[in-house]
Amino acid sequence: MTRIAIVGLGPSSLDYITTAESQGDKSKTFDEVWVVNSFASVLRADMVFHMDDLKVQEGRAAAEPNGKIAAMLESLKASDVPVMTSRAYPDYPAAVAFPLEKVVNKLGAMYFTSTPAYALAYALYREAKEISLYGLDYTWPNAHEAEEGRAACEFWIGQGMARGVVYHIGKSSTLMCTREPAQHRLYGYDSQEFVGLRADGNVVRIDFKDRKTLPTAAEMEARYDHSKPRNVEPRS
Repeated sequence: MTRIAIVGLGPSSLDYITTAESQGDKSKTFDEVWVVNSFASVLRADMVFHMDDLKVQEGRAAAEPNGKIAAMLESLKASDVPVMTSRAYPDYPAAVAFPLEKVVNKLGAMYFTSTPAYALAYALYREAKEISLYGLDYTWPNAHEAEEGRAACEFWIGQGMARGVVYHIGKSSTLMCTREPAQHRLYGYDSQEFVGLRADGNVVRIDFKDRKTLPTAAEMEARYDHSKPRNVEPRS
């Protein structure tokens, strides 16, 4: 197993659909597909990650028996693929307890603030060589307030890159600012315009050109304003 796709619930999950369909069979692109939470009954997958305690979730389901959580739990009970979770209970036959101690001891860190962070770390534990990420979007309107998961996900991506893992991120994802122009991923280069990367032997050169006009004070203040997410509309 070398190529894993991890599909979260964010808007860029649609990039997974496009990528998997483009080859006519997802197995042409991915050796395994892991999905998060309610995607268990939406996408064909090899593993489901649901790290919330299932018994605690049952309390939420009881408070709203016709709601999303109740329906999701029923699908997890009927799952025919492993459901990786924090604690396995016998009334969820597919549930598998996440090997927390083994993962922490092998990878040397314990930083899991969202379900996808566990999936990313588990892929490293399984020694995946190529990991594709979809739907791990944390800076869309309202989503940035939902959970503090982005930092942990990007931490584990960095850990993977240090181990030589190759990552592919859905083009519309906010993770690693993928959907932003390269210029927006280079803080501080405001008087220059990013042109591109080029190979120079074994060295990568980063080319810039001077801007004809500098950003205005108002434009810079808007850029420094982090009180709300900047990614308010999907890019085409």
